[in-house]
Amino acid sequence: MMRSNPVVDDSSTENDESIEVEEEPEPVDEELPEEAEPPVHDVGSLPLEHDPGIRMPISSFDVNEQDAARRGYILKGACQPHAHEYPITTIYGKDCCFSLIWFYNYPWIEYSVEKDAAFCFTCYLFGKESGKFVTGGWNNWNVGTIALTKHGNSKGHKFAQEKLNLFLKKNTKIDTVIVKASDKENLEYKARLTYSLRCLRFLLRQGLACRGHDETEESHNRGNFLELLKDPIGFTRNKQLMIIIEEKCTLV
Repeated sequence: MMRSNPVVDDSSTENDESIEVEEEPEPVDEELPEEAEPPVHDVGSLPLEHDPGIRMPISSFDVNEQDAARRGYILKGACQPHAHEYPITTIYGKDCCFSLIWFYNYPWIEYSVEKDAAFCFTCYLFGKESGKFVTGGWNNWNVGTIALTKHGNSKGHKFAQEKLNLFLKKNTKIDTVIVKASDKENLEYKARLTYSLRCLRFLLRQGLACRGHDETEESHNRGNFLELLKDPIGFTRNKQLMIIIEEKCTLV
């Protein structure tokens, strides 16, 4: 007797338990969050006093508002009252006053009507909060050109000017700028130091005092050492050295 093969139903091969196929999720476009921009402070809400004699220093503003204060003062510009009648002051028997022409020769200079004194706009914004041109006010009108030129050539003023120039450029961080002394400055420093030591050696050999009783800029005799620095003619024949000494060599 022949055996017949059973007919297999295809449906019987399916498992009773259904197999769930996980569908891959559709790709989602993830947008990266944009970098938060620093808050922009309203310049108009800051107390920006124009007169340099009575305005608050930059450090008195909130840390997050200091740059906004600087921008506000830059928009205002230096306080230069051209139409003001500058009061006369008697200094060493001579009538002196602030000169209007200084605004043109020294664009950074400011004048305070409240204090009858001059200030440095550049150093106020980015300089150290010390010195007459920043805090107390300068009013030695009798030596105006000499003192103003000296301040304009000082390292502190030039450094503040560099910071101001960088601040005016967009996307420039001042804190990341490293200022290095140039070879010329190093040579000038060595020249000043060498000449100062020569002066001290000369005074010691002669048994002369170095310091004077009155070493202010208005004094006619500021002491042996400062007078040698002031008038190097005869003590050195190097004309270039004389220029360096006259511009930058001072007694600390």
